[in-house]
Amino acid sequence: MKQPIKVFVLLVLTTLTLSGCHDLAARVDSYFIGIWNGSDGVYTYHLSIDNRSDGYWEKDNGGKFQSAQGVARVKNSDLSVGLKSFEINQYPAKNSAGVWEMTLSGVVYQKQ
Repeated sequence: MKQPIKVFVLLVLTTLTLSGCHDLAARVDSYFIGIWNGSDGVYTYHLSIDNRSDGYWEKDNGGKFQSAQGVARVKNSDLSVGLKSFEINQYPAKNSAGVWEMTLSGVVYQKQ
């Protein structure tokens, strides 16, 4: 096997092994399930997680988009969607107005 192929196979196997160490977000806390919107004053963010922990994240920078898609997983204080990872600063909880919020990497998201 050629060297680049060996490196690729090793990376894939390592990724699969490490991703198995994370728990599905919907199983960790069912309140992750839903459609979430957030803003940091510059960018707007959208996150959706379904009951199977399929996730989609999008960052809108005035019409220029970044996105990630894949299984939503939680490990320690991190949430990942596909290859995108976020620090969980606050797990989903109702605020004083009764609106569901969570904070990921410093961005407050509210559930629709």
